[in-house]
Amino acid sequence: MSFRKAPKRRRIPPAARIDPGKMRQRGGGWKFHHRACRKAEPWETTRNITSSIMRTLTLITAIICILVGLYGFTQGTPNAQTGMVSKTALIPAWIGVAFLLAWLVSTVKPTLHKHAMHLAVIAALIGIVGAYMPIKVRGLDFSQASVQGSVVLFLTCGT
Repeated sequence: MSFRKAPKRRRIPPAARIDPGKMRQRGGGWKFHHRACRKAEPWETTRNITSSIMRTLTLITAIICILVGLYGFTQGTPNAQTGMVSKTALIPAWIGVAFLLAWLVSTVKPTLHKHAMHLAVIAALIGIVGAYMPIKVRGLDFSQASVQGSVVLFLTCGT
């Protein structure tokens, strides 16, 4: 009875086991296949364009919400007893800060883009619900800064 020697198994580098598209065998050795060397897939270019548009819209929404909050705080009607404007006028600014945080996370770490945009959607929902209440209570009396800010916030977060 004769025993045959088992064929030698080819060693696969650890990086190729993780993502086979990144490593290719050429000319007897393994070489790293850079992303720049290969043709981009259609979904990759679409994803990059969509991500860029979403980041830009998030930044614009953040700036508008912060400006609405500052406008409401500076132009709001002071309380008769204390003579100060309520700090709740800054709520749109805090929603804008949440948008700004989502933009910052998405820009600094693109792998967290989806999570950051979900944070932006949650901030938008809070902004829509929060902007609806002053409009419901005071009606569309545009002489009040709270109604003006609520309408702008509702339209900004709703679109």
